[in-house]
Amino acid sequence: IAEHDAIENIDIGGPSMLRSAAKNFESVTVVTDGAQYPRVIAEMRANDGATTLALRRECAQAVFARTAEYDGAIARWMASVGFSSAVEVGASAGDQAAMFPRKATLRLELVDELRYGENPHQCGAVYADRGFAGPSVVGAKRMHGKPLSYNNLLDAAAALELVQDLHAQRPTATACAVIKHTNPCGAAIADSVLQAFENAWSGDPMAAFGGIVAFSRTVDVATAETMAAGERFLEVVIAPHYEPKALETLQARWKNARLLATGDFAADFSAASVARDDLGALAWRSIPGGMLAQERDVHPINAAQFTHVAGPVPSAATLADAALMFAVAKHLKSNAVCIGASGMLLGAGAGQMDRVASCRNAVEKARIKLAAIPTGTVAVAASDAFFPFADGPTLLADAGVGCLVHPGGSKRDQDTYDLCNERGITCLLTGSRHFRH
Repeated sequence: IAEHDAIENIDIGGPSMLRSAAKNFESVTVVTDGAQYPRVIAEMRANDGATTLALRRECAQAVFARTAEYDGAIARWMASVGFSSAVEVGASAGDQAAMFPRKATLRLELVDELRYGENPHQCGAVYADRGFAGPSVVGAKRMHGKPLSYNNLLDAAAALELVQDLHAQRPTATACAVIKHTNPCGAAIADSVLQAFENAWSGDPMAAFGGIVAFSRTVDVATAETMAAGERFLEVVIAPHYEPKALETLQARWKNARLLATGDFAADFSAASVARDDLGALAWRSIPGGMLAQERDVHPINAAQFTHVAGPVPSAATLADAALMFAVAKHLKSNAVCIGASGMLLGAGAGQMDRVASCRNAVEKARIKLAAIPTGTVAVAASDAFFPFADGPTLLADAGVGCLVHPGGSKRDQDTYDLCNERGITCLLTGSRHFRH
């Protein structure tokens, strides 16, 4: 929209009349939402055409919230087209103006009060960002099961983010992710939905019990029957859609499992739900006394942009696995190291205070599967940040890893390169770091 047209469409009279009427709430009832009509009508019928003061006060508060949201939308638009400068934190003034307005008003709407938060002694609630575009667990349709808990929502959001990143690697295939406590314990890309699930589940079946499973494509009957077989237990399943018989199978298997349908994914996750002039482009986190904000990490992972710095030249299959594992590492809590091969995660180490411990954990999780890798298949290990020393890479090499992928940037990168050259291990640099705290 042209700037002149946008300015002409800024309403003056409407908000002014709403605000003046709301200020006079002792005598005036102001309705700003159709959802308020039933209660207003009920009170008028019960009170001889009048409303109670309590309702009028509530309606007045809703007016000021509505006009504040309207003014906030105008202010965000003005910031996006350069009406104001922003706090400079390393990017150009134009970029920052679109990303970080000096005063931010979040457009959040209470969706539900949850049974509790992370723990039973904490209250919890979920709010929706109505301006957010793209798949989300808040906007997903619940096809079956109990309402989601606070922890369910956190885990489901993590699963959905990961599976979208995996989907971006091979949009024509199926991606599947298994999440436990926001960390991937299984991830795979395969030609069929069933194979993707089986490969992802086999990554760590013990950890997957009671976890969250996300798919990038419609869940079919064969996959639903496999998921429902045996002693598997799932808290949440997320997929764009479900075949009718598949939905019936899962509904019959678990009375309380939450089955969410998100709708189709965009082909390009990095552009799917991020507009730089929208606060939805930011990730927010509260800390005592304020909020932290950063651009959402939708930086694309592209194997064609990796730099080969040591060891044998990677095959196309190894490059594809390197991109897949680096995408998984991006979604593990830092310090993060993961190992995979043939389009699937074999083991991961996450949230450790040192990277060597993450390497040990990943190796321990992957050890049996590494021993079973067919001859000629290269196991890939990915790290979300550089290796400060060659000790972690040595552990990975001893376990049978044949390719390392990491951002690089350590003063001792050459030590890792030397190790890789000596042991015949491919070393790839991504140039981008993906911490997740």
